[in-house]
Amino acid sequence: MWRNTGLVPKLFFIDYTALAPMMLWGLRMSERNFTIAIIFVCFLTFLKIWHITPMGFLRMVRCKLIGQFRTTKTDYITIRRRTRW
Repeated sequence: MWRNTGLVPKLFFIDYTALAPMMLWGLRMSERNFTIAIIFVCFLTFLKIWHITPMGFLRMVRCKLIGQFRTTKTDYITIRRRTRW
């Protein structure tokens, strides 16, 4: 019995961390909240399958939106000097 203490708890095939939205649905049950919770559970389950944490996913989205080039204050000043009238 003590050998299984390192395993992640699951409900069927869904990880316990992905079931947090279902607890929120339990507070106020409606069809809309149930749909949102199921979509969120599926999203978190797929992230877990791909071995990506939710914070890591947010970092990936931020990098895709911002791009590879990061500006600094000196870059901003030189861009402003070049674009003056």
